[in-house]
Amino acid sequence: MGVNEVYNLLKKFREKKCSPDELVRLNNWYEQFCGEAEHIPGIPSEKLEALWNHIEKRVKSTPEKSRTIKFISWLNVVAALLILSIGVGTYFLLYRPEKESQIVWAGIQPGKTAAVLKLSDGREIALMDSVAIQEKDGTIIRYEQSNNLDYTDIQGAVGEMLINTVSVPLGGEYQLVLADGTRVWLNSGTKLSYPVAFNGNIRQVELVGEAYFEVTKTGKPFIVKTANIDVRVLGTKFNISAYADDKQTISTLVSGSVAVRARQSGKEYMLQPGNSAFYRSEDTGIEIKPTDVCLYTSWIQGEFRFVDMPLEDILTKLGRWYNCAVFYQSEEIKHMRFTGAAEKDRSVDYILEMIQVVTNVKFRISGTTIVAYK
Repeated sequence: MGVNEVYNLLKKFREKKCSPDELVRLNNWYEQFCGEAEHIPGIPSEKLEALWNHIEKRVKSTPEKSRTIKFISWLNVVAALLILSIGVGTYFLLYRPEKESQIVWAGIQPGKTAAVLKLSDGREIALMDSVAIQEKDGTIIRYEQSNNLDYTDIQGAVGEMLINTVSVPLGGEYQLVLADGTRVWLNSGTKLSYPVAFNGNIRQVELVGEAYFEVTKTGKPFIVKTANIDVRVLGTKFNISAYADDKQTISTLVSGSVAVRARQSGKEYMLQPGNSAFYRSEDTGIEIKPTDVCLYTSWIQGEFRFVDMPLEDILTKLGRWYNCAVFYQSEEIKHMRFTGAAEKDRSVDYILEMIQVVTNVKFRISGTTIVAYK
């Protein structure tokens, strides 16, 4: 089974929602895991030995009434402390240390729903409580704290084009519905500018940061403009990561079709579902390749997922979500690669502790600053 399937089945197992067939598949995976676990690459031998001593101690403390009970006891341990490798790095899934983490993480909490709306006349409104929002022409924008911003009631309005901007701070995320019914998820440190109502022959928005779009098909092209690429669609689901401080801009297509244009060269590329377009600032073109779309869209489901990703990129994502700064003792640490998954609603030590357990990387936290060292 692939890592995403294992992750989802283990999660269902912990929630006691597995069907009999799913339990059989987990049992088969468990047998394979036990046979290969002693050959896990990338984990220092003393770390691996300590982990297996921990697991064996937990299993021996549970009466072995039957093979099924033995499997379940082992699986509970593995689901709580899973070290799995498929040749590209270390997997850490659903990990939770038995004792309180030794990392002092004062003040670093998971992100939450938060954003600021800038109206066309420059007024700014913190989107925290239910308030009445009115544009300068009298247009009422529907907003309820539980439903976020919703512009669909003013679809088809005429007159001056009014531009609104939603800015999501570090440590925040937000959702809104545009006038045409398109739903948008905004990630931490993201800014989206868009018309209050879509007039004319195109629907155009501007993005800095990361957003997931479910575009309503209306017959008019929907264009997302970023600093380096423009994405043109009619009706589809896709993700764009276009942070100003990232080395590349990535557009990932979930369904439908999109055209991606490199602004510097003017070249346009067609994207099919399951593919991502990668634009690097040092290049003039775009590289198209198949990807696991879950890696780029899991954030809207409340999960982090990484595959063979440099530690620097992982901690950059964590830094945005937990609103913390990250420093490295050496360049070598930045390039260490990891694969894994974790839920976003846990404190930052949830992932840092796992990385510490299976590697020689350590973390020191002061206030909202993380220092990685060996």
